[in-house]
Amino acid sequence: MRDPANAELAEPAVRLSAQRGRPTAEEAPWRSGVRPPRSFSHVADVVGAVLKLVVEPKAIGQVINIGNTQEITMRALAERVRELSGSSSPIKLIPYDEAYESGFEDMPRRVPDLTKIEGLIGYRPRYSLDDILAQVIEYFRNK
Repeated sequence: MRDPANAELAEPAVRLSAQRGRPTAEEAPWRSGVRPPRSFSHVADVVGAVLKLVVEPKAIGQVINIGNTQEITMRALAERVRELSGSSSPIKLIPYDEAYESGFEDMPRRVPDLTKIEGLIGYRPRYSLDDILAQVIEYFRNK
C-alpha cells in the first residue's frame, strides 16, 4: 500500500521510468480515473516565493497559497510524460482503493487560489508543467 502523503508528490517522477523504456505498469500504476485534477509547482517558484514572503511585513500571520494554477488529471499527466519522454510504455490504471489505504479521503481539487500572494509579492509561477516535466525527464536521462 502506498503512502498517500507522498503519493501525489512521487507520481510524476516515478512515472518517468517510461522515458527509460520501462513499462509504467511495472513501475507503479497510475491511479484510475481522470479525476481529481492536480496542479504541480517547480521548487524554484515555491522557494522564490517563500523567500519574498519572509521579508514581506503584510504576510506575517497570513495563510498564503503558493503554487501553480495549471490543472491536469493524472491520466493526462501520464500521457504528457509519455509524449515528452518519447516513451511507448503502457499506462496502467488501478482502482483508487488499491492506491490508497481504506478510509483515505482525497480532496476533489487541489488548485491554489493565488490572489493573495499575487497582491503581496506579485507572485506568478515562472515554470509551466511542461517546463517541470522536461527538467525531470532530462535529470533521469542523465542519471
